[in-house]
Amino acid sequence: MDLVSVVFGIYPKSDELRRAIGKWEKGVLKGKEIAEKIEEESRLFYDLTKSAQLDYFTDPLFNWYDIFRPLVLSVDGMRLGPLTRYKETNTFYRMPIIDKIGKLGEIMEFRDLSENPPLPLYHMNDSDSYLPFLPGINSLIKMSNVSRDLENPAEMIKEIYLEILRKLKANRVLIYEPMETENFSIYDDIIQNVKLFLVTTGKVNSSALSANRNRFYSIISDDPYSVSKYCEIPGLKTVNAMNTKIEDDLLERLKGYSNDFDRMIISNNESFDFLPRRVADKKILTFRGGVS
Repeated sequence: MDLVSVVFGIYPKSDELRRAIGKWEKGVLKGKEIAEKIEEESRLFYDLTKSAQLDYFTDPLFNWYDIFRPLVLSVDGMRLGPLTRYKETNTFYRMPIIDKIGKLGEIMEFRDLSENPPLPLYHMNDSDSYLPFLPGINSLIKMSNVSRDLENPAEMIKEIYLEILRKLKANRVLIYEPMETENFSIYDDIIQNVKLFLVTTGKVNSSALSANRNRFYSIISDDPYSVSKYCEIPGLKTVNAMNTKIEDDLLERLKGYSNDFDRMIISNNESFDFLPRRVADKKILTFRGGVS
C-alpha cells in the first residue's frame, strides 16, 4: 500500500518567533519587520518538510492566530467578535461576526492588519507538495455569529474561496472542517477547479456525500472505508496532534488497511500548534518513508 503523507494546519512557532511577535504586539517591531521574520521561519519549516519527506503540506500559517482570523479580516463585512473556546480544548479563537460578505481585500501583498500579524495570507512555496489552507465553509458558519439578514452565506463564502484560489493560481487546496458537517455539495464548484483535500471531523454521512456531482481528490476522515467511493484517495487521520506521544509504530498500525487500499493518505488530526515545537517536529518525522 502506498502511503501519501499530508501535514496541515497551524504549525507551532519557535520561541524566537513568539518573542518577536510579542515585541510586535507591544509596538517594538514594525509590521514589515515581523512579516520578514514570519517569512524566514516559514522557509525553515519548508526545509523541515523536505527532511520529513512529506508528500504534501500546508502553509505553516505562522501569521495566523487562529484558523479564521486572517481570512475574516480580509473580507469586507466580517469582523472579530469575542474570544471563544475552540472545540473542547484550552485554546480560544476570536468568533467571527459576519454582518455581510463583501469584497475580498488584498491577500498577496504585505498589509498591516488590526489584531493579527500582517498579510500576505500565505507565505508561498513553489514546491509541488505545497497546499494552501482554508477553514471549512460549514464550520466557519457554525462557529461564527452570522447576520440573519444574510441569505445563503455558504454560497457567498464559497465564491470568496474561489477568488482566493484564482489569485493564488492554485491547482490544489486543503480545507479543514473542525466541526461535523453534512453539507458537502458546497464544495462541488471548488472540486471542478482544483484538487481538493477535505479533512473532516466526526462521523461522515455517506449519503450526504452521494449528493455531490464531483469526486473529491481526497477525503481525510476517521474511517477511510466510509469515504473511499467519493474520492480518488481516501485518507486517515493517523498522527495525534493533541498529545505528546510519538507514533513510532505508525507503519505497523496501518498494515491492517493494506488488503483493502492501494493508496491511502495519512495525516494529523488537528493543527500541531497545540504541541511544543520540538514535539511537533518529531511527530512529522514519523511520516518519513511513505511506503510500506
